[in-house]
Amino acid sequence: MSNLTGLIEISSHQDLLPSADVVFVHGLGGDAITTWHPQGKRDDDDYWLGWLGKDNLCVNIWSFGYNAEATNWKNNSSMPLFDQASNLLEWLDIHDIGQRPLIFIAHSMGGLLVKKMLNSALTFKKQAILEQTKGIVFLATPHTGSHLANLIDNIGLLARTTVSVDELKAHSPQLRELNEWYREHVRSLGIATKVYYETQAVNGILVVDEDSANPGIEKVKPVAIPKNHIDLCKPESQNSLEYLGVKKFIEGCLKKKEITFELSWNNLSPEAQQLGCLLSLFAPAPFQWSLVENCVIKTEDDKESEEIVEDLEKLRDRYLVDGNLLQLTKQQTYQLHQRIRKFFQTKLAQLPEADCYKQRFCQGMVAVAKKIPKTPTRNQIAAVTPAIPHLAEAATVLTDWLRDEDLIWPFVGLGRFYYGKGTYDQSESWYQQCLKITRSRLGHDHPNVTESLNNLAALYWSMGHYEQAKPLLVEALEMRKNLLGENHPDVAKSLKDLAAVYWSMEHYEQAEPLLVQALEMRKNLLGENHPDVAESLNNLGFLYKSMRHYEQAEPLLVQALEMRKNLLGENHPDVAASLHNLALLYESMGRYDQAEPLYQQALEM
Repeated sequence: MSNLTGLIEISSHQDLLPSADVVFVHGLGGDAITTWHPQGKRDDDDYWLGWLGKDNLCVNIWSFGYNAEATNWKNNSSMPLFDQASNLLEWLDIHDIGQRPLIFIAHSMGGLLVKKMLNSALTFKKQAILEQTKGIVFLATPHTGSHLANLIDNIGLLARTTVSVDELKAHSPQLRELNEWYREHVRSLGIATKVYYETQAVNGILVVDEDSANPGIEKVKPVAIPKNHIDLCKPESQNSLEYLGVKKFIEGCLKKKEITFELSWNNLSPEAQQLGCLLSLFAPAPFQWSLVENCVIKTEDDKESEEIVEDLEKLRDRYLVDGNLLQLTKQQTYQLHQRIRKFFQTKLAQLPEADCYKQRFCQGMVAVAKKIPKTPTRNQIAAVTPAIPHLAEAATVLTDWLRDEDLIWPFVGLGRFYYGKGTYDQSESWYQQCLKITRSRLGHDHPNVTESLNNLAALYWSMGHYEQAKPLLVEALEMRKNLLGENHPDVAKSLKDLAAVYWSMEHYEQAEPLLVQALEMRKNLLGENHPDVAESLNNLGFLYKSMRHYEQAEPLLVQALEMRKNLLGENHPDVAASLHNLALLYESMGRYDQAEPLYQQALEM
């Protein structure tokens, strides 16, 4: 099996902005995957590259593979160290690495390659790589060369050594010069260094001794590992010394970033600090800037709104984006790095107006939720999708800052969104949470509890789960009677909804009195000519059609059609529905000559 080459992504955090990129670089004769695995496996993530990706560090893991054969038996064209370093730089650039903290884990010759890459970055003015490289772990790197390279060269007639081996000879002047450069620049570049070396031989040869493994960095003490050169880079478990040491090293590099955050915070204007704190309330996901404007703008004056929008954008771009605290994504959305978000949240907690900011955020999300229709179209779903993680944040993390009158809206919006997508289990979960939290906060007799019962029941009805819908609607009906009295438009609606469930269950005798009662109530409350009365006439008439009581159905459906034409105009979806229902009735009665023109009229409309 051929070795993998190039920069290979091992694990990434698609849902969160990673805190750093960690790049593994193998050594002589190595491979991007098998070098690091205790059993040399390729299709198995149970090794330390996989562990680091899952170990709550929120880092992306990469591995760089390149041709590093020790001999030319296979006619491999091993390139000089300078060219390999240039290739690594190019691969980092291709994958946009250098936009966040960067840490290298390098084994053997890989450590020399990383140093040469940094040297080349300085030469070619690749400032992003230099500034973002926060740490390097050297695993048995021969900073001054290896006696093994001399041995291989001595049997060169047999082995035909490559350029890579020639560059690794003990006391190599090129390697000494490179290491002196690294020692001179490591402090100014702000790069932390960790060093491990082997204590056991491979076939009687200590490949890299302690002296060569030590780059000579002040206050960096090399750590001895009781393994040979090959096994040193293959921790057996998450409890092994080298794995725990490297993990702690990465954590330390990321903590240094917190000091940078504090310095950046002090350079922000008070208004920019407040904006950063507000942005920390958004979920750890990209957000559209219009959502931020929703949370801030509370005036209806267009001129004042434009001024606020302009001021927000100036603060955003000058302090947060230009200060590398806020990232503009390729999709023209914005996102805070996870650690920056947590940093801003810590600062928010210290502000006296923190509760006000949370309330504003919740109000902004409520405004978004209210715009989601009951049955959203594909385009409406696509438009609101970027806001969904932040709507969920308001519904879960920031529930206490939702006003009582707004409490149901984030849940309703999420329920409608997932219903529109056809993921009914997620829609059900949000509607269930809505019912639970409204009952908990508002008590058992509250209009929003009734609304929550209805929403969950409507979902069950649409799913065909009538037995689950029925008790919820019965409870909602009784609650509305207690809250609003026996005669109220919402009571009539509850009667209609409960009748719909009985109808769907073909319990027509139970549905009929409910629809009759709803019709009479609407007539008394709303008058003889009202769209809701027309709806009740249509519902009762079509029920009679289902019961085959055609003589009772016809006058109701005709009356509903005429009323809708008068109230809504000749061209209205409800008029089309009435035409279609009346045509169905005539078809069932065998009166096809009357049904056909109604079907045609409804179809044209």
